[in-house]
Amino acid sequence: MRILFTFLFALNLIALKAQWDVPVRVTMSGDTPDARQVTGLATPSSNTAGMSLAAVRSRTPITANASGTEVLSLDLSPAPTSLEPGLELTLVPTTAHVANVQLLVNGLGPHELVKSGGLPLDSAEMPAGMPARVLFDGLRFHLLTSAGRPCRKGFSIATEDHCIADSSMTANNFREASRQCVAMNARLCSLSEWATGCQRVPGFLATVTELEWVDHATNSQDQGKLAGVDRITQVIGCTFGDTDGQTALRRFRCCMNR
Repeated sequence: MRILFTFLFALNLIALKAQWDVPVRVTMSGDTPDARQVTGLATPSSNTAGMSLAAVRSRTPITANASGTEVLSLDLSPAPTSLEPGLELTLVPTTAHVANVQLLVNGLGPHELVKSGGLPLDSAEMPAGMPARVLFDGLRFHLLTSAGRPCRKGFSIATEDHCIADSSMTANNFREASRQCVAMNARLCSLSEWATGCQRVPGFLATVTELEWVDHATNSQDQGKLAGVDRITQVIGCTFGDTDGQTALRRFRCCMNR
């Protein structure tokens, strides 16, 4: 009888848009699912506030923009009074961060932010505007998403692992092409890297005008691998290739890890 009275009283409070503070267990025993639910919950404003299913599904209480370069600062709403182990949240960096970045949540911290293997993040490893999920272990935050670094100017993303140059350069020979890429802190693209970039990077094929050197083993010490053009038909394509003497003047492009 006490439970029924408490439940009816609570329903009256909800109808009046008041607060519901029930110190005893409430058992909902309606005949249908619609009769066994609580509706009308507003957006939570405190850690103890009830949360609607819509708020849970949208993850709004654990999603926020993060600003800063050396320390990423974000504010969750409702604000946590402490950071408990197992806390998982989604942050969206608003600017590029530096290496060894830390995370400050509602003024609690800052705490170290690490990636796989417990290694500190490199600069801009979480691209600005891209959501990233992190997990708190009680001491530091762990990056859960695979957020590769953006490509530097003049390069485009080919895969999650590497970037490829937007345009090709000319070298007097195969070895010179390789040396030029190394001087740029990059490498001569392998055949697979070149072909993948050609197929995935918008507008890439339009920049291919002739056969280009690629770093790929051949059966001859005097021959180097080429990609981009069918030598017989002169048709340009991502999967065409040939070989030529390593001393030939050819174009090439560089690749680098993300």
